[in-house]
Amino acid sequence: MSEQPRLTLGALRKEFQSRNWHRKATGAVVRELIIHSAFAFYGAVIALQAESQLMFYIGAIISAFGTLGVSTNTHTSTHLATSDSKRLNNILASYGYPMFVGMGRTYWHRSHVEVHHGNPNIHGVDADHDFLPYFVVAQPELEGKRGGWRTYYSKVQFWVFPFVVWLNAYTRQVNSWVIVFQALRKNPRSKPHLLDLALLTSHFLLWIGIPALATDLPTALWFYFVRVTILGYIVYAVLAPAHYVPEAVFIHKDGRPSDPVLLQTATTVNFRTGPLGRLLCSGLEYQIEHHLFPGYSHVHYAKMSPYVREFCRQNGYPYRTLGWAEAVWKTTDMLRRPKPVQPTVERSAPQPPQAV
Repeated sequence: MSEQPRLTLGALRKEFQSRNWHRKATGAVVRELIIHSAFAFYGAVIALQAESQLMFYIGAIISAFGTLGVSTNTHTSTHLATSDSKRLNNILASYGYPMFVGMGRTYWHRSHVEVHHGNPNIHGVDADHDFLPYFVVAQPELEGKRGGWRTYYSKVQFWVFPFVVWLNAYTRQVNSWVIVFQALRKNPRSKPHLLDLALLTSHFLLWIGIPALATDLPTALWFYFVRVTILGYIVYAVLAPAHYVPEAVFIHKDGRPSDPVLLQTATTVNFRTGPLGRLLCSGLEYQIEHHLFPGYSHVHYAKMSPYVREFCRQNGYPYRTLGWAEAVWKTTDMLRRPKPVQPTVERSAPQPPQAV
């Protein structure tokens, strides 16, 4: 794109539409999903038929990474961005979340699609960075802490955290069941929650029941535990860098900017991956593009990135990209030095247009 007048958000959308990036890339997304699913199931077969512990763990690792790919791929479907068909998006989201990960769609839609995307890093609203009482990650959370708790939060929690990240996937599973049962207690005929209940039950049949028939129950349970434990770590490595690093600010709920683009770009960063990482992350390494255009299929994000970066530069919005390992390491800063909660954020001075 040659040098031209300052980009506006409307002009940016028109640019993407002229290149057909607003169209759903259903075929490409589904092909990726098939690849991830094949690895998840193939790894399970290797583990459950293994004649040595080494092959068992190799199989579990392969299956966990395949499951990660399924979850990041169908994350696109949870935003209705895989297909123009809402029904197909919902089917794929149900396959990836309740069936594969054991995470309810109703829980994910409420916590992620509705709350997080509308309020990223808004302290007291976005629960994604609320780890209390186990960990403190924001400075106001230290207020009033005395004695042993303050010592733990200030000097110990950093060393504890790596040993409990494996619980990441399990806590999301537990929260899903809690949401389902609470909703059904209020409304026993709630169709979305009844469907979630059925799909969450089928998750255990798929990943414990069938493997138990092929081997035995203790082996199936151990495989499930190892697979989901590994998943907890690698899901953290994909989801945490975008919002936990120091560059992604926490904002007080009373000071949220009225500019929605500033809200998304101030609280979000991208991270760089190689070809394998791009396949595994399914666009989640381009979190700024995803937060600004959640309805776009993730296969377009890499092509959109130079235009979004230039749009941000011209209009004074932050656009930060870190290395993946660097970004994961930086997420630990909030455990050593809890992040301040900014009263608000402001745009920087706009820059003259440049060629993209």
